[in-house]
Amino acid sequence: FRPKILWTDNTWVGGVWAIFRRLIGSVCFIYDNRDWVALDSKQSFFSWVANNVVWARLDYFVTVSSDLQINYTEKIRLMRNQFFGKEVTQNLVLYNNPFPIKIAKEAEDGHKDNICFVGQVREDSGLELLIPLLPKLYAAHGIKLKIIGPTTEYQRKPHKNKIKALVKDGGFEKYVHFYEWIDSEEKFHNTIKDCFCGVSLFTNESSYSAMAIPGKVSVYLQMAIPLVATRGNGVFTEVIGKYRLGFVVNPNSDEIMDSIINLYNHQTFFSTNIRNYAKKYKGK
Repeated sequence: FRPKILWTDNTWVGGVWAIFRRLIGSVCFIYDNRDWVALDSKQSFFSWVANNVVWARLDYFVTVSSDLQINYTEKIRLMRNQFFGKEVTQNLVLYNNPFPIKIAKEAEDGHKDNICFVGQVREDSGLELLIPLLPKLYAAHGIKLKIIGPTTEYQRKPHKNKIKALVKDGGFEKYVHFYEWIDSEEKFHNTIKDCFCGVSLFTNESSYSAMAIPGKVSVYLQMAIPLVATRGNGVFTEVIGKYRLGFVVNPNSDEIMDSIINLYNHQTFFSTNIRNYAKKYKGK
């Protein structure tokens, strides 16, 4: 069996495929890289070695071995060239800003009563700011929170466990439902389709999470769910504000509360904006 096209967005897998491609010859190799932005973030010593010594040089090898290089933003190309002090040979296809979105078939536009957080719970995820607001939100509107994502057991102290403790000790169990990662796309979409708001509340704009491109943002928009997001959401931040797909706020409780209530009271307006955006900037 000889594949005609190799395509990956994982640098480590790309390294294996780059070697495989050189061994078997004529195969089109596409490298879809998204992680160079993360090197702007503050890192521990071991993270710095992993990112700036090991990973960066592997990325160079994969890049020069590929036939087609896809970057999420222009910044990825600029950071790679700046790091190596030269123009790294590559064929480029840049996703344009604004980014294309395809609305999922499970997305619904009726009245909804839930907020959702999707993805890994990290120290800078901002859930500590959101959870204490839930008693007032529930009392006024019956609003609850769904937290959907893995516990990341490879971490010595997974932050999701700390959030579970906060919920239990603070008496917030009535307002918060926890889910592990849901493998079925249809089941996952059906779990969040009753949400009127998706949150991406990074509290540290210089962290790894804030420098990467959050997948949760595109997930929310695919389900026509508007966002409350902080400025730590990379290039998506400008898109959210410019096209009124939700609110961009500072990481403080008052702004988060006001934005959630605004989304709750104007659900049709924001879901319509998202659908109009998706029609104009079609995803495939």
